[in-house]
Amino acid sequence: MIAYHVTEDSDDGAGSLRRAIETANREGRGGRIIFAIGSGHQTIRLATPLPPITVCLAVDGASQPGFSGKPLIEIDGTAAGSSTRGLHILANGCSVNGLVVGGFQGDGIFLESVSRCRITGNYIGTDSGGTTARPNAANGITLKNASGNEIGGRGPGEGNLASGNAYSGIFVENSKGNYITGNLVGTDASGLIALSNRSSGIIVQGKAKTGAPNVISGNVVSGNVFSGVSLSESTGDIVAGNLLGTDINGAAALKNGINGLTLINSAFNRIGGSSVSERNIVSGNGLYGINIFGPRSVGNSITGNFVGTDVAGEKAVANLRTGILIFNSPLTVIGGSGEGQGNLVSGNGRGGINIDGSAVHDHIQGEFSLALPEVDRNVGGLGHSRDTVIEGNLIGTDLTGQFAIPNALHGILLYESQKTRIGGEGPGQGNTISGNGRDGILLIGNETAGDLDCTGNVIAGNRIGTDPSGSRAIPNRRAGIFICKAVGNCVGGTASGAGNVISANGVQGVRISGATASGNLVLGNTIGTDASGAVALGNAGDGVMINDAPGNHVGYQGVGNLICGNGRHGVMITGPMSQGNLVNGNRIGTAHGNVGHGILISGPAAQKIDPAHLAAANIATSNGRRDIHAARPAAVAEPA
Repeated sequence: MIAYHVTEDSDDGAGSLRRAIETANREGRGGRIIFAIGSGHQTIRLATPLPPITVCLAVDGASQPGFSGKPLIEIDGTAAGSSTRGLHILANGCSVNGLVVGGFQGDGIFLESVSRCRITGNYIGTDSGGTTARPNAANGITLKNASGNEIGGRGPGEGNLASGNAYSGIFVENSKGNYITGNLVGTDASGLIALSNRSSGIIVQGKAKTGAPNVISGNVVSGNVFSGVSLSESTGDIVAGNLLGTDINGAAALKNGINGLTLINSAFNRIGGSSVSERNIVSGNGLYGINIFGPRSVGNSITGNFVGTDVAGEKAVANLRTGILIFNSPLTVIGGSGEGQGNLVSGNGRGGINIDGSAVHDHIQGEFSLALPEVDRNVGGLGHSRDTVIEGNLIGTDLTGQFAIPNALHGILLYESQKTRIGGEGPGQGNTISGNGRDGILLIGNETAGDLDCTGNVIAGNRIGTDPSGSRAIPNRRAGIFICKAVGNCVGGTASGAGNVISANGVQGVRISGATASGNLVLGNTIGTDASGAVALGNAGDGVMINDAPGNHVGYQGVGNLICGNGRHGVMITGPMSQGNLVNGNRIGTAHGNVGHGILISGPAAQKIDPAHLAAANIATSNGRRDIHAARPAAVAEPA
């Protein structure tokens, strides 16, 4: 390999970096640039831009005498002119190693229409100590129309420090098949202190739809002003094994200002994986852990991650708001039934998982306008967050599922979303949704009667208020499941394994409320006992409460619920709008009596209730008060 020697720190002339690049380009043979400018740290201060690299060159800063792992050769672009890039690479197979590149008015390192290049062990946007920002005014490293390149690496010293830049640390545009691995992006060289890029840490955007995925793995991407990683119009890429929002140890928050990971109109990307090495820790961020946004964000998977906890899954490192927000994006899979596919979503400052199909949301702000100006802020509309699958996750507990690490509000919130499946009847599909600060699962629809905006959702095979075995209480502080103004949803089901264990919660097991909450089914569940039905784990309030909600079914045609051991009534129906509800085929108090009535129909809802029919349709025994009671208002005459 031909060697080009840099022996002077001057901008130009014999022995300069400029002369070495010019000579290599002119000769057209490629080779290696070797530094020997005395020894120790040296700074090359440029007065004009360096020439682009047009032949296969290895720019080897590690060759400088005295090098012992940290870069010693600094290229300072402060005086190099407007829009100047540090190193502009236009040839395949180049490498850049062991440099400090800062102060440029453009990008620090720019790879354009190239492949098989390696960028390793550099400090881009900082001083030589990696502790102080010396910003490049654009991105630290940019790849444009580039494929099959490596930024960083798994080996000792191969990762880059890309921090302190005026836009992103690493920017990938219209490129596929690149590996971004082992870098520190948004921190200092220790990985313990923020040294922010002023936009997102890593941005991948553009419409390169074919080819191998871009892989973002093993990085610490924390401390950035916007998101840690942002994918925009990205298809089929992989984000796995990163720390997004924590320090290098995964133990303490080092927040990205908005989200740990943002996907904007990006499809079929994989976030995490089933192995421990693929697990992202997405915690400590300023808004959401993971936010998937936009109707073209189709078919993304989120598997095996810790969202809101430390790297051990033992304590909270809260994202300020919700752990995972899916906003107007269909066909997302969160978790999975296979070994290691479930996520741990706990300890977040609001909810665990929010599936939102509403109109424009308050989180759409700075990053979106900068990263993807063409996003229509009013895209979406009702029903875009549909056909989501949430299975095999721990939501509100530690990694063992035995102790609470509460999400401060709900475990799962479905807001105006359709056809979500939470759990399932098959092995490993059920979630454990326990220990949360409010309801385990909350479904909210629109108040407009007949508006099917939160409908067709199925909640099956889950443990809600207990450990994964269904034998130990880990209460959600309010209801296990609260269906509010939502139409045509199913809790449980007719198939074996479809029933949920909904026990030990702080208020009701299941609550259905609101004039538009109709056509909901509660079938085949265990409400108030352990999974076997043998041990009482009562919900503190009613097993099932229907409040001002018409036309719902609690049990139906032989697919009844076991409703026992609850702190108030087994089934409570109340409110003037609670007409046409059916309670059928349930066992109420049979294993362990409910403290109050087995079935209580109170107020106007009791006007046309025939207790004899209820007695025939359900088995209600051993309850603390009457097994079946219709408490009609005194002013209302008995029906004929």
